[in-house]
Amino acid sequence: MGGFSGWTTLWLTALRSCFSNEWTVVAGELGNGLRELLKLRSDFDHAYDSCMNGLLSSVTTTKDELRANAERLPADAIKSVEMIAREQ
Repeated sequence: MGGFSGWTTLWLTALRSCFSNEWTVVAGELGNGLRELLKLRSDFDHAYDSCMNGLLSSVTTTKDELRANAERLPADAIKSVEMIAREQ
């Protein structure tokens, strides 16, 4: 799984395009669902199984690798989008 550089700009552009009047609200809460998912091991395990049987079925990754990337995502990409939205 790769890095997250450049995601902030892409996400901001997409959010402004899709939610022109309320993008700051949506962007300000961008990471809430992922943070909740990471709180309970059973929830993450279920999400991992769903990903490996669907969205990521062609990717070889372990549960620990997916969790490590999911835990990095808020700090590496989501937090900056949320901060920009809250400053607007």
